[in-house]
Amino acid sequence: MMADLYRLNNFNYTFTATDSSVLLSDAISAQCTAIMINASEPVFIKITKHGDAATSGSCGYFIKDWPHYVRVSGGDRIAGLRAGSSNSVVYITELTE
Repeated sequence: MMADLYRLNNFNYTFTATDSSVLLSDAISAQCTAIMINASEPVFIKITKHGDAATSGSCGYFIKDWPHYVRVSGGDRIAGLRAGSSNSVVYITELTE
């Protein structure tokens, strides 16, 4: 997936991933087809319809300071768990086709 195939959807979210799973309070908007995730520190991210908790064994691992592009569906929920010893600020930007 290439970022230049998507447009900004004008919805941005931020949360801090700590040593216990944190669920983003907002669901992804209905018209969103992909997101860009960036984090200040390494983080585990889980994306599900029901807002399942993030755990180190059941999530994607995202390195810090590197944008990652992920396909999603409207209504998906995102949870994060820090992957190192420091909390991680997670930035999510919605994208659409």
